[in-house]
Amino acid sequence: DFPFRTDHDRWVIVAGLLTLVMRPLISGPVPPLLIQATRERTGKSILVTDVFGTFYGRDISPTALPEDDVELNKILIAKAFGAHTINFFDNVAGRIDSSVLAAYSTARRYTGRILGLSKEVDMTVNAMTILTANNPTMSGEIAKRMLVCALESRVDRPETRTDFKHQNLRAYLLEMRPQMLGSLL
Repeated sequence: DFPFRTDHDRWVIVAGLLTLVMRPLISGPVPPLLIQATRERTGKSILVTDVFGTFYGRDISPTALPEDDVELNKILIAKAFGAHTINFFDNVAGRIDSSVLAAYSTARRYTGRILGLSKEVDMTVNAMTILTANNPTMSGEIAKRMLVCALESRVDRPETRTDFKHQNLRAYLLEMRPQMLGSLL
């Protein structure tokens, strides 16, 4: 039901799901996943919240990617303290160019300042980062670190589609979760 541009884009999602399942066993960095589309309402957020969320076994909450690296640093530190293992930045607008995101994406350990304190913390990077965006541009530094999946709607108004194979995708995924996890493993 997701309009992947090519088979490669579908396999990027499979790689992302494998990363999600195997992340606790990976002692090093994992590349961020960018799900991009040519138009709004193509299903990027649903792909993360429903598909990845079902595999993850809990809801995934979206966060806005701040334009300011200082704010992004605070968000990443706060999420680490909250034991989040997925950083989901939804509906990223414009150019993706962040030295903090670039450093975090390839680090085994990350150092940052705790919000409200003049104290730094050094922590192991255990999270997977997922971003969604419409027609994004990226700095070369970020583009070289990303796994990119492209969705391309074949209709002018994707939100009006009714031809879904599974009308209640979340219920179907929850029912099929054991088989899907087994297939991935």
